[in-house]
Amino acid sequence: MAEQQEKLAEQLAKLKATMVKIARLGYRPAWQAQLFWRDGDQFYATRRGADLLRLQKEDVLELTFAGEVLPGVRTGVAMVQKLEDAAADLPPVKKDTSRPAPHWTDNELWKRVLKRRRDMAALIVAKPKYALTCLEQGKEIQAVLEDMAQIIGERVRVTDRYEEMIVSAFREDAGVLVRHKDPDDAEIAGFPGWAVTLGRDLYEAFVAMTILEKSAEVALKAERIGGGVAIPQLTVKAERLNYLYNYSQTERKIRKKLASPEATAERATADTPSMAIAGPAARERQARQLLVTYGRKLLELGLVQGTWGNLSVRLDDRFMLVTPSGRDYYGVHPEEMVKVRIENLSWEGDVKPSSEMGMHAGIYLTRPDVNAIIHTHAENGSVFAAAQMPLEVTDEGLAKHTGSLIPVTKFAPAGTPELVENAVVALQAHKACFLANHGMFSVGEDLKGALLAAAAAEKAAALALKEREGEHV
Repeated sequence: MAEQQEKLAEQLAKLKATMVKIARLGYRPAWQAQLFWRDGDQFYATRRGADLLRLQKEDVLELTFAGEVLPGVRTGVAMVQKLEDAAADLPPVKKDTSRPAPHWTDNELWKRVLKRRRDMAALIVAKPKYALTCLEQGKEIQAVLEDMAQIIGERVRVTDRYEEMIVSAFREDAGVLVRHKDPDDAEIAGFPGWAVTLGRDLYEAFVAMTILEKSAEVALKAERIGGGVAIPQLTVKAERLNYLYNYSQTERKIRKKLASPEATAERATADTPSMAIAGPAARERQARQLLVTYGRKLLELGLVQGTWGNLSVRLDDRFMLVTPSGRDYYGVHPEEMVKVRIENLSWEGDVKPSSEMGMHAGIYLTRPDVNAIIHTHAENGSVFAAAQMPLEVTDEGLAKHTGSLIPVTKFAPAGTPELVENAVVALQAHKACFLANHGMFSVGEDLKGALLAAAAAEKAAALALKEREGEHV
């Protein structure tokens, strides 16, 4: 008993640290979520209804199995093979009505699903607003944004509360909508079911849940302006593989090296309003600190979450400073900002710059009036990006920062020369643009101007969608 209590206390301490980090980075832990995770051979869960930001010792449960051996599910190799035949869909899963499926309790069902996914170590069951609306309407969520393509996959399927159907829906995608089959359960009365996500740790599962809910919101709101445009299937599969085996692996390694929240808070310094200080070395130091400060502002304003998005400043005609790849905005240090040569994208030091540095360089080469660039993934702007629709800004106060038109680029996969060219063309005469199926770019004479443009564009998108709310039936 003492050993078990010690294990639970250790799990509680780890979970509290994880939740602090998740909340700090803009992810949303308050969706009536229940967490399931494995540590070695042991499985744990939070108590249903536990406040994840105020966890107590009684909120962490140790889950046991009755010694059964569950079939595993291999995914990675199968996914690579499916790239050769991208048009092939998963075979439909048919429920055998001749034999009733076992009616597991919720904890038993979710731990069985997690145990069968041997490549995953965490599962989250939650009730986010927009995802449940999609579930209630029986709508699958398609990848109309590249962050969903990377983190979840091609689609979030709707399925019933049967183990085999849920496991099948999780074969290639990291999210699923599950209809419950117990209307007499008082704790789920009034809800159509759950959104469920998987991850290799709880952080990754929370990222997936955040993206699932954002994707549901974008899909529903995009119906007001013509609907989201699905990303080509081959592109989705390629970007999902890149996330699984490249980007997320790098991000996970970096997260392990991050300092504690207390140490990070001590490093935070106040913003200095001007970069006009003597000497190029002093200006560079100031620019590095400004990138840290404005990255945190993006989180505070809800324009990005976690490590998504990026910023840069022009140092001179030859060099720019760019935020590093895979660093979160509260963990990054000024010295980790990467000095990149604008002409050929070579960089100094061992820290890798954002993979989207090419767009920053292309804009600086063609816009001598631009000294700062910000890339965001905010919800309302993402609706226009997903629908591949431009936005006319009619509010004079907002248009002062964005211009009267926010254009949208043609679609091109992330990290490609075509995307760079499309962004450069769209921003030739504009202060902001939507990147089709991706996000938004804004520019300015300095970081303050670029941030004002990003925030104003998000506000203008929100107002435009609100105006069209009554038009959509």
